[in-house]
Amino acid sequence: MRSPALAAGIAAIVLSSGTVAQDASTTRYAVPGHGSLELKVPGGWRSQTRSRSDPPMAQVRLTPASGNAFDLQITAGWLDPAKSDRRPDALKARVQSAANAALKEAVEKEAKVLELRGAQSQGYYFLLTDKAPGPGEFKYLTQGMLSVGELTVAFTILHREAASDDREKALRVVADAVQSKTEVPAPAAPATDSSEKLRIAEREKVYELTVPVSKLVMTIPKAGLTQAPAGSHPRHFQFTGSVIASGWFESADGFKGISEFWKGESEGLKRQGMTVANVEFTKVGNWEVVLYDLPTKVATFPNLRAEWVQAGTWIDLHLSVPKPGADGRAKILEMLRAIEVRERQ
Repeated sequence: MRSPALAAGIAAIVLSSGTVAQDASTTRYAVPGHGSLELKVPGGWRSQTRSRSDPPMAQVRLTPASGNAFDLQITAGWLDPAKSDRRPDALKARVQSAANAALKEAVEKEAKVLELRGAQSQGYYFLLTDKAPGPGEFKYLTQGMLSVGELTVAFTILHREAASDDREKALRVVADAVQSKTEVPAPAAPATDSSEKLRIAEREKVYELTVPVSKLVMTIPKAGLTQAPAGSHPRHFQFTGSVIASGWFESADGFKGISEFWKGESEGLKRQGMTVANVEFTKVGNWEVVLYDLPTKVATFPNLRAEWVQAGTWIDLHLSVPKPGADGRAKILEMLRAIEVRERQ
């Protein structure tokens, strides 16, 4: 069965080299700036992991020592309390929403949401059966979300038998998850060829961004912006000021159109407990743009995602304002119009 909205996508990320747990033991996975996620991984299970600092999260994949009887995918992240609702009722509603969305591919006509608890965790999950699994695909999906300490943990178990020891062990791994205040080193990122790394040059009035293997050059007006740490991705950038600008350079092959892109992004925001409102699609020059608001309990924050595809390169740009205001959407559109992209000769 394919993994739907709640925790989709983790299997596609670039993970560090796999390891095999020889005995059931506690393993810590870094959540940068927020300690670590502790999991009791059964002996023999293989693990792959990646940590990100923006937003802070640990992404873990656990599979059997041999064969492919199951695939457990876990994303544990810290979310700004002002922008997310982690109360049990809110978690349950998000799990129910994900279950309802998955019903169109399921044998079941109704999705029953069950509670899952541990010493430090509380959350919910559901089980569905794929009505038409493709060759090699999993037939059963168990998926849910929990609050673990200050972390929100989304998980997906893909499995071939409706009830099995492996599924029960996987649920126990998630239920027994603990947030530790102990900071652990993040796994090393895969080595990247220098020609594929983003280079940022500070000019008199602009920042100039290039990747040697790409023909595109993007310039961002300084306008009070300062460069911020951009995490481990070799082509990611971030600038902060009255507007926050972040994004990356990637191969154009990865862009499947603005509708498909926004579908994945909006589902990701909802997984993090955020409400997406006032969505508007438009074009600004060669940029394909999605404008949207993120309402919170205290204010509404305007955001923009802009996509530029040219000469084999895809540039993704995220603009937002750190402080709410009636002119927020106009401010980020003004910034977008001031950003230039050109092709090197």
